[in-house]
Amino acid sequence: MAFSPPFRSRKQRIGFPSCALVLALGAKGSSKENLAGRPPYGRGSTGGTTGLDSVQIMWLHHNMAAAPKAARDTYHHGALKEAVLKQGIGLLKEVGAKKFSLREVARRVGVTPTALYHHFPDKNDLLAELAEIGLSKFQTLIQTPPDPGVPPSSRLLQLAHVYLDFFEQQPFFLDIMFGPAFEDYPNVRDVRNGLFLLLMENLRQIGIAEEDIAQVALWCWSAVHGLATLTKADVFGHAQPEHCADPRQQAVFEAPPHKLGRDALPVLVRMIESFAGNRPVSKT
Repeated sequence: MAFSPPFRSRKQRIGFPSCALVLALGAKGSSKENLAGRPPYGRGSTGGTTGLDSVQIMWLHHNMAAAPKAARDTYHHGALKEAVLKQGIGLLKEVGAKKFSLREVARRVGVTPTALYHHFPDKNDLLAELAEIGLSKFQTLIQTPPDPGVPPSSRLLQLAHVYLDFFEQQPFFLDIMFGPAFEDYPNVRDVRNGLFLLLMENLRQIGIAEEDIAQVALWCWSAVHGLATLTKADVFGHAQPEHCADPRQQAVFEAPPHKLGRDALPVLVRMIESFAGNRPVSKT
């Protein structure tokens, strides 16, 4: 069934009698004008001075009424939503979440903003669904089973690299996937919680005590997310290694920005292992 917006324009509501009358009055005095590819109008079978016969009036009414309907029939119900999501991703890449606009998405899709409201009542509804798309892709990568025999600490390092790789390749997802604006959307919240539980389980295998595991997971996630955010903002690209007295420290900041963040990950894992080794492991 073709998608029809809940509100139609005045042009779409116009009926045959008024349409014919408008055309007849518009044609009066300009019968030599060739409208819409039709021959110049002469005195028709209806008589009078309008120069429109009954066949021509019906033909013009059909074409005026058909044009808006063709626009409405461009997208079926499901196809419109798919097109909106596709154009939404494209716009998000270009302008980011702050400058994201439903009106601009509608323009790119080729429909009125009203047509989008059936699926997405406001901007955050659309951004939340785009966040779900990003989270689904991210979840698939994160939940890929590790190779047999991989130590938990190496697995944690792999997860951190996956995190940085994902947001380096698709930085436009960074603000919406874990932003505070979408806490009230159950699908987004559930995936976030699932990722946090996965991290906690990995830390449990490393040997983090049960009473510390939530705090360590929060700290670990914050550290890796911070690296992703700083890399996106190109903060590392503006680092000044000459301020470091130790040549080894200077070498760290002379690395390419995307590599600098990754070089910090093994240190993060060693800190977690050290923390686990200095605390008694809970017996559960």
